[in-house]
Amino acid sequence: MVTQPSPAFFGQHGRGFAYLIALCLMGGAIGVAPGQAAEVTRAEITKILDSPQVYIQEHPAKLKDIARSGERVRTAQARAQLTFNTGAIARLTANSSLTVNTQCAQLRQGIILVSGAVNVCTQTIVTGVRGTTYTIEADDQKQITVIKVYEGKVMVSPLPAATDDRKALFRSTNFLLRSQPLMAQNPSAPKQVAAFTLNEGEEAIIDLSQGKVTQQNMSWSKEYQEELLEGPFLKGYTEPLPTRQNLYDAIQRLFPGMTLSPENQQALGPVKVPIVQRYCQQLLSLYKTNLQLAVKEGWKPPQPPSSGRWITLLEYRISRDLKISNMAVVKSSGYPALDQSAIQRVFALEGQLRPLPSCLPGSSLFINHRFELNFQSGLSPL
Repeated sequence: MVTQPSPAFFGQHGRGFAYLIALCLMGGAIGVAPGQAAEVTRAEITKILDSPQVYIQEHPAKLKDIARSGERVRTAQARAQLTFNTGAIARLTANSSLTVNTQCAQLRQGIILVSGAVNVCTQTIVTGVRGTTYTIEADDQKQITVIKVYEGKVMVSPLPAATDDRKALFRSTNFLLRSQPLMAQNPSAPKQVAAFTLNEGEEAIIDLSQGKVTQQNMSWSKEYQEELLEGPFLKGYTEPLPTRQNLYDAIQRLFPGMTLSPENQQALGPVKVPIVQRYCQQLLSLYKTNLQLAVKEGWKPPQPPSSGRWITLLEYRISRDLKISNMAVVKSSGYPALDQSAIQRVFALEGQLRPLPSCLPGSSLFINHRFELNFQSGLSPL
């Protein structure tokens, strides 16, 4: 939930199976440049977590088993990592289904993280990548696909919804897929969707039933901490991502001054951090610590309506001219007056802030603050 604060700103984040294969093979004609990802011929299961319920062609699978072109890998109550012959990897969450194809890995259900050069197609889209880190969530029944790019760039070409004449189209060996907008075959309300590109820090929600693409910036700190760094794609895995260095560099670009916890750093894997950057991170960390103490010291929260533990999480940015922007309540306490008091406390410090460390990359410093109040009825809130 994003809260717009008052001006008192502060001063001291299988349907269409054959058809989809044809579309993947012709990817260059619909916006996926040829040669962006090497041909995928096999995927080896290199990690199984949570339970043994991983299957290849509905047969129980184990570590080092191989799914070849045309074979499907499915997870039930398990997570799994696939390592492709290209060196790229895909990590599947529970209840996911992925078919290995030569030009694209076909996700029909579930969520996967892709790290490296492998294209993915669903009922609604085909991606074109050179080597990046992104996730795709697919639901064939609802004809919805969600793509989130954590680093790099992903070219996305939406596909027409499967229709009864797709077989006839597939039988034609010389058909051309043009780079113009594609028609979503919804008899009741036909729509058009066009190819587009997602950059790091962006996500897209593709609803083919409505012919609609919603492209927007992600709430990055929350996405990283809850979905990526602390979520099912890294937790429990010991093999680092092939794109981990690029991913780490993206974090620094998008969140200048953001430092990873030891647990998140271990989950991400070893990365190169220049000495100058390490020193700068220490300065920025000290700045944030002092800021947190200053905010907490003068906070006078209102009395909550009942006893309990009340927590508000805020995110915002401080620019080099010491102005606050992008204030957001990423976790509400459930008591609006308490949330608003936290926001007002931050803005009350405007004009009292010390200058940002000169080594700060970018034009602003990303801040997240936790306001916690333990209240017992009959006692003072603090």
